[in-house]
Amino acid sequence: RRVAVTMDIAAGSVTIVIEDNGRGFLLETTHEDMESPHWGLVTMRERAAAIGGRCTIETSPGRGTRVTVEAPR
Repeated sequence: RRVAVTMDIAAGSVTIVIEDNGRGFLLETTHEDMESPHWGLVTMRERAAAIGGRCTIETSPGRGTRVTVEAPR
């Protein structure tokens, strides 16, 4: 029902946060080494790393999801 997107631009970095109040999920079931990884999550992490940044995901069932991407400017 609710999605918020925020961006913070600092002298040396950019931080983007996307969060919702959706169903959430068990993050430990989405690791790259599983038989059926969640490719969207894998790709977000890889793209952030490719530009020297990082992507973190906070979620749990029934509590929504928060994705934070921090990257250098």
